[in-house]
Amino acid sequence: MSREIIWMIFGFILLITEMFTTTFFVMWFGISALFTALVSWLWIDSFALELLIFAVVSFLLVLFTRRLANKMSGEPSRKITQDEIIGKTGTVTETILSDNSRGLVKMNGQVWRAVSEKGVEIERGKKVVVKSLHGVKIYVEEIEEH
Repeated sequence: MSREIIWMIFGFILLITEMFTTTFFVMWFGISALFTALVSWLWIDSFALELLIFAVVSFLLVLFTRRLANKMSGEPSRKITQDEIIGKTGTVTETILSDNSRGLVKMNGQVWRAVSEKGVEIERGKKVVVKSLHGVKIYVEEIEEH
């Protein structure tokens, strides 16, 4: 099998891999591999030079398209510290089941997976307070309305 075919296969594998990620990072390497395949087919007959072209084109694509990729993938995520979220209140948007198999809470415009701190069902529309944060789940307790 010729090297240009191998570069093409490698490029398509990388592009397909990008479809399963949201980073817009692997895509640039896939495009670089396809570009290297084209250059290899038209002009170059040296594997070392092909590797150099692949590396340089990949580097340039990543360097000059980082801002575009960030726009395409949306806002960069930021870490939430426990101090920022514990004690905050929110509204249940999907009933939190007593077995904690599902439940959502909206707080400050963000939706969080929620678990009942006491293991009780909390109905949709109820106000809750965050007691703790473990990974991406918040543990909440219903606010008793008087």
